[in-house]
Parts: sequence; C-alpha cells; structure tokens
Amino acid sequence: MRTRTISRAQRAALSLVLIALVLGWQAWAQEAYEAANPRLFGFEGAYNFRDVGGYSTRDGQRVKWHLFYRSNAPAEFNEAEYATVGPLGIKTVIDLRTEEQQLAVPTQWWAPNPPLFVSAPIGDQEGLKGLRAQMAAARAQNPPDSTALDRLYTEIYRRMPFAAKAELAKVFTTLTKPGGLPLLVHCSAGKDRTGLAAALVLSLLDVPQQTIYEDYLLTNAVTPAGVPQGGVEKHWLEASLSAIEAKYGDVATYLERELGVTPEMRAAIRANLLD
Repeated sequence: MRTRTISRAQRAALSLVLIALVLGWQAWAQEAYEAANPRLFGFEGAYNFRDVGGYSTRDGQRVKWHLFYRSNAPAEFNEAEYATVGPLGIKTVIDLRTEEQQLAVPTQWWAPNPPLFVSAPIGDQEGLKGLRAQMAAARAQNPPDSTALDRLYTEIYRRMPFAAKAELAKVFTTLTKPGGLPLLVHCSAGKDRTGLAAALVLSLLDVPQQTIYEDYLLTNAVTPAGVPQGGVEKHWLEASLSAIEAKYGDVATYLERELGVTPEMRAAIRANLLD
C-alpha cells in the first residue's frame, strides 16, 4: 500500500506558511498549509476530511495510511469531492451525530460501492442532552456567549467518554475487522465527538500524547471562517483525558473497562492499523 511522507519541498512550504501567518496572509497560508500537509485533502464542503494515518508511535511503528479517516458530515461533500473519496474504497462509515441530526441531514453516498453505515449517536445521552441545550442557547445570543460556550464544551468533553461509551465502542469493534476497513468516522463538524474518538484510537495505538493533540487541533487549520461550530481548544480534549485518568489511571484501562476493548481486540486493532 502506498505511503505518504513529508518531502523537503513540503517542509519548505510549511515554513512559508508560518511566514505568511506572521505577515497576515491568512487565506493564502491556509491554502498552502493544506497543499503541504499530506493528510489533508483540501475539500471545501467536507473541509475537515482527513487521513489519520502516518503518525509515529512510541515504539517506532507507524499508523498505516488510507485505513482510518475522520471528517465533518459526508452530507457536505460536493460532487468533485465524491470523485476523490470514491477511489479510497471506504467500507464502513460511523455516524456520531444525534438521531435528530441524522434525520435532518441524512447522508446520501454518491460514490460507487456505498459503504456500510453504522449509527452511533452521541449527544442525547443522560448528562449530555441538557448541556447541548444550554450550548444552543449560549450560541444563539448576539454575540454568542463565548465564556459559557467554553465552560459547556469543557463539561461535555469531561462527561462524553463515560456517557457515550456504547457509541464509542462501535469504533473500536469496527477497527478489529479488516473487512470493515477503510473506516470513516464523522459527526457534524468532525471536531468534538469525532475528535475524541480519534484521540482514543491514537492512544490505543500508542501515539505520543503531543501528537494526539496536534491531530485534534488540526481542525483549527482547516475550518473556514464563519462556521457556526467554530474550532476546538486543547483544554477541551484535556478534560476528557483527565477525567479518564482520574477514574482509571490511563486510557488503556478505560478502554478495557468502559468500552470493552479486550487485550485480543487491542492486538487486532494494532495489527490492522500499524506498520
């Protein structure tokens, strides 16, 4: 399977991006950044679609390319983007949006050979639904109440690993089955529910925590200005991981006791996703 590496030219392009950001050329910088980063596709509709492969692990292995993708809702894909997504051969799509969101904006897969769609709605669980209602109210203010939104996001992240354990477990079950890969995991904006799921998978693969945060924060580099949901903050994901560590000591124990990821499942996922 073809692998992607960052070339000297791409490193030079990333350096130019930093210079452009300093000079205030933000629009040009975003385009250049997407062109230089091998995991980004530069989509307009599915702006947060990206490959989670290529990351190095603590023990010197590497996450395989082209097997695990994350995105905002595929309903945002345009015709040209489907022409790119189709050849990726995605076999399974896990939708983390609430049932209401899935019904309001259903996914219609316009590429050949449609994948298996798995519904794993996160957001209406006890402990999350009320916070989401408060978040909608804070966002509806003019201007939006950014202080309240930050507090609510932090609390949602703190609760999500436990309130949505059955839904998150579906991601790991799918990753144990080679026939279900490549896998695409998405929610609405591809940043919070999807961001947590991706972080947990990368943790299982023993990717360094700093790299996990970098993958999570990549949303901020690709999200267009004016998107209502906005970007992400590092301390939101920290709230999830801190809550996990406070209860179980580490992510591996959490995955086994809360999500039912057995040692055999862990070994299968690592065999499927690591070079």
